Amino acid sequence: MYLFLEHLIFGVIFGFLFTFLTIIISKKKKLVAYKNDRSLHNLPTPTAGGVIFPFVFICSILTEIFFFNNVELSTNQIIFLFLYIFLFLGFFDDKLNLKALNKFFLQIISSLLIITFYFTYKGLNFVSIEILVFILAFFFLIFSINTFNFLDGIDGFALSNAFFILIIFYFFSELSVEKYFILSLIGAVLALFYFNIIKKIFIGDTGSLYLGSLLGLLIIDSIIVQNIDKYILIIATSYWFSDVTITFFTRFFLVKKWYGTHNMHPYQNLTKLLKQHKLTTLISIIYNFLYLLPLIILTFLFPTLGIYFTIIAYLPSILFCLYFGPLKNLIIDKKTSSN
Repeated sequence: MYLFLEHLIFGVIFGFLFTFLTIIISKKKKLVAYKNDRSLHNLPTPTAGGVIFPFVFICSILTEIFFFNNVELSTNQIIFLFLYIFLFLGFFDDKLNLKALNKFFLQIISSLLIITFYFTYKGLNFVSIEILVFILAFFFLIFSINTFNFLDGIDGFALSNAFFILIIFYFFSELSVEKYFILSLIGAVLALFYFNIIKKIFIGDTGSLYLGSLLGLLIIDSIIVQNIDKYILIIATSYWFSDVTITFFTRFFLVKKWYGTHNMHPYQNLTKLLKQHKLTTLISIIYNFLYLLPLIILTFLFPTLGIYFTIIAYLPSILFCLYFGPLKNLIIDKKTSSN
């Protein structure tokens, strides 16, 4: 418990410090996000808050070395270092506003490099694994990166979901050495969440691409190594999959320019109805911890019933996303145009 608090506190302190500095630098360098078709904010706001994560990661390693005399880096931690590719990609996107196609192409190249390095460094190769596993891991990483990016459409929403997933990994997985890194990251997410929810800074693509790739790789590693029940992961990410899948296919079949930027995600439509970001984020937090977490605990205690708890977890997410998803926008637009 003592070590838990120390690593968490270090993460929060480093997170607050680096976020505060990032806000100052972003304002000075005019690295700000303006209102666009994807977001629901109105005022120019400093962005690229996710740049704090590499500094927190390095500080967590130095803290472990100097305060706890642990100089060992796990395989996963070394692999996590290479995820900075996505952090740099996100930063350049925040700075240069890359075209969607160019950004997606760079995501494909970066994901291919990361997955190849992951399987190679883990001692896996195309002889010991099926090519299908490699392909699925590659596509899932891209899916995770873009899913998290899509969730970053209102204040605090993406970070609160990242916090929930990291909590699940810390308490329900069999990670060992890198658990202190997870704790430090949780602390940094909490610090950035505070500044994000009060509209002082956005995590930007710098943060969303990095966190999306990190969580995606954690999930891939957990499934391959089998250090956490797969149903726990499926339940924990139930809203992610419901939102992105329903939104994508609804727009794909019903919207002519389905690939364009938009703010039709269910949580964004709920925010428009409630007319405030904080309430939507609060509802998400309550849903995660009071509905999904009990189902995750039950799955942990009764793993043979995991499939049934998963179905129970997905039902409200699917119904919510169907009701508040893009179909709602299309119906409203049709009524408006007919009038």
